[in-house]
Amino acid sequence: EFSITGSDELSGVIEQINALCTSYVLQYHDGDPNNSASWSIEPSRNPAWIYAEILHGASNRKPVTNIDWNKIREWAIWCHGTSVHGDPKCTFDMVVDSHTTIGELARTVCSVGRAAPTIKDGLYSVFMEDEQRIPVQIFTPQNANSFTARRLWEDVPQALKINILSEETWQQEEVIVYNDG
Repeated sequence: EFSITGSDELSGVIEQINALCTSYVLQYHDGDPNNSASWSIEPSRNPAWIYAEILHGASNRKPVTNIDWNKIREWAIWCHGTSVHGDPKCTFDMVVDSHTTIGELARTVCSVGRAAPTIKDGLYSVFMEDEQRIPVQIFTPQNANSFTARRLWEDVPQALKINILSEETWQQEEVIVYNDG
């Protein structure tokens, strides 16, 4: 919502408006999700809260109420953690200017935060792609009789050319993103 005051420079019908916007989304902090004291509406770039907004917010014609808020909060805390550069690990700054579905947008937001949307025990949730700290399988001579394996190593590129939407000009720009290493 915004308002404009007419002037000598501005009169008639406005055909196009450009704006830099921030998402104000509902965020669950701690305690009982059914207690309103556990909630607040705040500006956010966190993929977890944007995913939750997509599920139950005003943009969804059929808002979802069965959400695993504890898992969403766990994911939000992980996304807000500090990266090696001192920034939050994950932020979501997408311009949605074309038709899409709730499912496609939810998958896009989740992928930014290294997660995938899922339904667990009847609740909308996420599956986080966290690091495995406990081995899933250990191969020893006792359990690997005549075992053979082959591993193909990926040829990871040194850099990628990608198109982004510039925050200054709002035009598509090609940038080169170099691999850490």
